Amino acid sequence: MLTVKEMMTSEPHTLSIKHTINDAKCLMDSKRIRHIPIVSEDNSLEGLITQRDVLSAQSSSLKKT
Repeated sequence: MLTVKEMMTSEPHTLSIKHTINDAKCLMDSKRIRHIPIVSEDNSLEGLITQRDVLSAQSSSLKKT
């Protein structure tokens, strides 16, 4: 049976809370990924942004205009 360690990405692409939704979309598009860990300055995990989060944010901003 495979372990999580064998399947995980050991050095994932990350963003900080200072990045924008557009930054997340660009990183997802360029690296062909759907999830990005959000880390603090000391690299501790703050959260996770998903492709669905980005699409939802874009949809919300379209409704406001």
